[in-house]
Amino acid sequence: MSFYEISLLAVVLAMDSFSVSIGIGVQDTSSTELLKFSFLVAIFHVVLPLLGLYIGGLVGTFFGQAANYLGSVFLMLLGINMIRKDFQAETEELEESQLQGANLYLIPLSVSIDTLTIGFSLGAVGVISLNVALFFGGVAFLMTIGGAVVGRQLGKVVTRTGLWAGLILLGLGLRMLFM
Repeated sequence: MSFYEISLLAVVLAMDSFSVSIGIGVQDTSSTELLKFSFLVAIFHVVLPLLGLYIGGLVGTFFGQAANYLGSVFLMLLGINMIRKDFQAETEELEESQLQGANLYLIPLSVSIDTLTIGFSLGAVGVISLNVALFFGGVAFLMTIGGAVVGRQLGKVVTRTGLWAGLILLGLGLRMLFM
């Protein structure tokens, strides 16, 4: 594969993290949490393709399809939880960050799970290497930060941010499920 093709693939793989980070940026999320989130997305975008390369020889196509379903289910469940918390926050006057506890790891994992299947397929043709995986991680980090910046700007003019963030996650999960 050419550098152009790998670059295009890196951007495509990072689009889910960009979209989700818009939803997260819309909320009143601290810069520290956004950096942790972006860093974890980058780590998963490096580790999962390399793991996919290794596991690909062991379980191949079965796990590849299961990974897509798992990622979509994670996103949908997290989206439903964010919507529920938005309605709960309306009555309780509480709004806690969505990037705490298990969500801090589950959301980045769910938007990065596609890279596992990329590791399976690109590994078969000898494209995945540490350099390519590091490039995927760098692009994902930058696009996640960019999405959060866009989301913060939207958050200044949009109300019910938890609802919107949850709908974005739910929509992405459904899109992943039916693709």
